[in-house]
Amino acid sequence: MPRWMSRTILLCFLCAAASTATWAQGTPTTDGHALLQRCTAALRVDEAGQGDNSTQQQALWCLGYVAGFADGHTLGTVEMTLGSPLLCPPDGWRPAGQLVRLLVEWLRTHPTQLHRDMHSVMLLAFADAFPCPSVEEKK
Repeated sequence: MPRWMSRTILLCFLCAAASTATWAQGTPTTDGHALLQRCTAALRVDEAGQGDNSTQQQALWCLGYVAGFADGHTLGTVEMTLGSPLLCPPDGWRPAGQLVRLLVEWLRTHPTQLHRDMHSVMLLAFADAFPCPSVEEKK
């Protein structure tokens, strides 16, 4: 599997993992049925403009998961076009909570970058946190 594709999948997984860390009803399922249920909730909230806490939580999960998938695909496409990785996280990344801390710290210390779109600043933050080795370092 190409490196960019595995990174795209990993980014999508991280987004989903961060969103599903604490579900009141226990460990969520991760199949198409669960996706349909959560994204149907998102449509209900969008159409009605309301919903109980559980429905809103499912809707937010779906929106975050879909946005993460789209951004991951964009990043993968950019890396494929450039022919080299933009960031080089350690194997297994880090827990999502630590990634959020890294991101918030970077955003707070780089206020001049806040006008950029979300996936760009996230990419910049994680590229700073997980730089790729230079050609000299690889030797």
